[in-house]
Amino acid sequence: MSPRFPKQPRNIAVVGAAGNIGSAILSALLVEDIHTVSVITRADSKSIKDNILTAAGVAHVHRGSYDDAAFLETALQGQDVLILAVGHGGYDAQEPLIRAAAKAGVAWVVPCEFGSDRTNEKLFADVGTTLMAAKEKYRALAEKLGLRWLGVVNNPWLDFCLRGGFFGVDAHQRTATLWSDCSAKANLATLERTGKSLAALLGLPEDELVKRYGNSWVYFSSFRASQRDIFEGVLRATGTTEKEWQVTHKSLNQDVRRQVAAEEANGNPFAKAMLLFPLTFAEGYGGDYNNKVVDYELLGMEKEENMDEVVKKIVGGKSA
Repeated sequence: MSPRFPKQPRNIAVVGAAGNIGSAILSALLVEDIHTVSVITRADSKSIKDNILTAAGVAHVHRGSYDDAAFLETALQGQDVLILAVGHGGYDAQEPLIRAAAKAGVAWVVPCEFGSDRTNEKLFADVGTTLMAAKEKYRALAEKLGLRWLGVVNNPWLDFCLRGGFFGVDAHQRTATLWSDCSAKANLATLERTGKSLAALLGLPEDELVKRYGNSWVYFSSFRASQRDIFEGVLRATGTTEKEWQVTHKSLNQDVRRQVAAEEANGNPFAKAMLLFPLTFAEGYGGDYNNKVVDYELLGMEKEENMDEVVKKIVGGKSA
């Protein structure tokens, strides 16, 4: 499928290129093969190997300290876009990078959002202070300094959640916890789909990118499914039946919230993160953003991926 507009090449710098989403974005940018891609990493990072990245098509690997403003400004000279794919513990690194980007004349920053829909107030009231509020100052800083930000919404990644059992389905252990009061469909995206979507989006002409997504949110999706749909997809992928699994049923409002309250009482600062996964499938909590999904035809991509093919790839096919 061809995009609706001629693609615009950009100079793009990626921070966090070895992480889950960073590596997916880097790979997609290189496959897109229109952008000039650089990587910025700490001098002592053992996860970035210059020879591997350069061989894969990365134009430059800049190693240095994120506390060194001169290093960051030099690395960001001539860049059009700064993508910040840092991990949860690295959010603070975004501030010096954004300040350096503004001084270097970078036009766009993609801060580390890559999560659920911040615009849904019910969701924010439940988990926002733990998972969302800390991210807001980086968008605000970018805007204050004259950069345009672009916030990616993709819900919890399907592959990450299936491999970790966070959506209640563990293909390896053949156990499933189904949330009885969370039966709505949600938009779900894989890491790969998120990376490809962002790479294609950044190929839009500047006027289109500004008009549609300047200082705004963009919503990516592989397909729309309920928790039950995912479980049945895993059954098909593994060639098993529900009778072969240990299946339990829990309620968000009675069981999960009680467990979260107990964890909070024990001092777990991330207890509310447990709510995010069932809330993805709860009616009215923003998991279903189908009417906001990016125009994939505009990007030259298929509107949806095949759920069974995606799930089978994640769980590794039929069980022995």
